[in-house]
Amino acid sequence: MPIPYRLLALDLDGTLLDAASRLSPANRAAVGRAIDAGLEVVVCTGRGFAECRHVLDDLTMAGAAVVAGGAMTVQLPSGETLHRSAMPADLVREVSRILNAATGHYVLLLKDRSATGVDYVLLGDGRVDAASEWWFNQVPVAVQRAERFEDDPHPDETIRLGIVTTAREMKRLGARVVEEFGRRTFVHHFPVINSDGNGRHLADNAIHLMEIFNAETNKWSAISALAAQRGVAAGQIAAIGDEINDVAMIRHAGLGVAMGNAIDPIKQVADRITLDQAEDGVAHAIEQILAGAW
Repeated sequence: MPIPYRLLALDLDGTLLDAASRLSPANRAAVGRAIDAGLEVVVCTGRGFAECRHVLDDLTMAGAAVVAGGAMTVQLPSGETLHRSAMPADLVREVSRILNAATGHYVLLLKDRSATGVDYVLLGDGRVDAASEWWFNQVPVAVQRAERFEDDPHPDETIRLGIVTTAREMKRLGARVVEEFGRRTFVHHFPVINSDGNGRHLADNAIHLMEIFNAETNKWSAISALAAQRGVAAGQIAAIGDEINDVAMIRHAGLGVAMGNAIDPIKQVADRITLDQAEDGVAHAIEQILAGAW
C-alpha cells in the first residue's frame, strides 16, 4: 500500500532529540528511511537556525527547515532565508517596554542573521537570566546588546520576542501580554527548566520561556505554506511534536502524532501517540507510517 503522506514535519526538542539534546542512532536511521521512501522530511523547531544547524548537518538534511517557531523558513544546507515574518517595529517597542519593566530581564529579540549579522539583540538595562546565559554559551549564536529600543540597529528585523522568568511570574505576564496585544500577536510560554536536577519539581519556581510572534505566525502556518509551494495538500502532511508550539501543526496535519512525553494539549489533538523521546518515539512513529499502520 502506498504511503498517503508526502511530507513529514518533525519537531526537535522533546521529539527528535533526547533530553540531553542528542540525536539517537535509531532516530537518525529512521529519518533516512523516511527520505528513502519518498517523504520530504522538514524539521520544524522553535530554535533559530544557528541553534539547530548542527543537528540539520548531522542529518545531512536537504530541502528546507522551519525555524524560530515558524517565523523563518530556510533552504538547506545553505541556510539561505526563504521566508521570514518580521514584526512591526512599533509592536516590538511596546511589548518590550512592558516585558523589561515587569521582569528586570533583557528581552530577547531574535533576528535573521543573514540580514543583520546577529542572532539576538538583548534589549534592556537589566540582567541576562541564568537560563539564557547558559544557552548562549552552548550554541554558536551572535549576540548584541541594546539598552533602549532606539539603540537596536535592526529595529525592523525582529522575528520573535522572548523573555525568561519564573512560572509564577509568567502566568501574570502572559495574561497581560495577551490582554493588551492578543489581536496583534501569537503568544505561548512553556517550561525550559522544571526540576532542580534531583528529581524535585520546581512548580511556580520553574523557569519558563515566553515567545511572541506576529499574530498569524506559527509552525503550521510556515509548514503549510511550504507544502503548498510543493503541491502537497494538508492531508498529505504527517507531523510529530510534543510542546505547546506544536499544537496547530499536530491538529491540522493529515496525521498528527504526539510524543509519549508530550503535554496533554498535544495528546488531545493528536491522531496517534508514539513512544517517549527516551524510547526513540520518532523512529517508532516513522516505522508505523512506512508500514502503513498509521
